[in-house]
Amino acid sequence: MFVNDFFSQITTRAMSKQIPIEISLKSREKIYNFLTNSFFPENYFLKIFAKGGGCAGISFHVASDIQKEQDLKYDFGNFAVLIAKKDIMFLYGKHLVFIDSFEFQGFVVCEIEEAQSLETDSETSTY
Repeated sequence: MFVNDFFSQITTRAMSKQIPIEISLKSREKIYNFLTNSFFPENYFLKIFAKGGGCAGISFHVASDIQKEQDLKYDFGNFAVLIAKKDIMFLYGKHLVFIDSFEFQGFVVCEIEEAQSLETDSETSTY
């Protein structure tokens, strides 16, 4: 019974267009710059998705893609993000941050506790 209630709530939230993931201000700027300064057609969006499972757990990825039937589009003002319906339950409560350090540059999906320290650490990193 609990599992059915859980999936029912997730489906209701997804269909109500409640945004399942927080996107930091720095990430929003990077996404907007990426989408406007790249040579992608207008029908391409940033897509956040989950892969894997099993022993290694779930990993999250970010890519550009066109909207497919199984994707929901979430509007963030000057850009939109795609999330496949099957991945929504894995992204609730997560945060998308942009890391810009000597060791790594790119988007990371993480827990709220990690989000602020990851972006702060990348801002104070020296090259």
